[in-house]
Amino acid sequence: DRIQPGREPATEGFEHLEVAGVGLVYPVMLVPEPVQSMVEFVESPILKPWHMLWFDQAYLGDGGRGNVGSDFRACPLYANLSGLPPVILASAECDPIRDESYMLAQKLRDAHVLVRHHHSKGSGHGFLNMPWDVNGKRTWQAVLDDLVKLTRPISEDEVAGMAPALND
Repeated sequence: DRIQPGREPATEGFEHLEVAGVGLVYPVMLVPEPVQSMVEFVESPILKPWHMLWFDQAYLGDGGRGNVGSDFRACPLYANLSGLPPVILASAECDPIRDESYMLAQKLRDAHVLVRHHHSKGSGHGFLNMPWDVNGKRTWQAVLDDLVKLTRPISEDEVAGMAPALND
């Protein structure tokens, strides 16, 4: 289903859920202009420009990223992100959408959301599916460890102690 003006947000009907944290892997922000990493890794072996175009058009219609405007449902960078639970991000160094992960992490920090950004050096898009990518596996283990920490009951003192660790 494509984004259409007047449609209910994706969270409709889930207001009653208590969310301890959010884990995002290779988040796409659908920014209208290409970011540096898209130019730098245009020849990525996994995520090709035509893949991105296909995903963009499947989600946003024939105009792709040109349809984003300032719609926060297409590009969370346009949303008010304050009040979100802690966010754990995973990104790859050699990924065309790497810079979008950094943009989201900064937007979350600016909104005073606790965020931990795990960045896999030397890895490409799809590192979770590459058993030979040792750095990618370490990054994924760190993401899982952080998510487990967020899902168990913790004291207010532990929350206060996590804040600096989550904001690196």
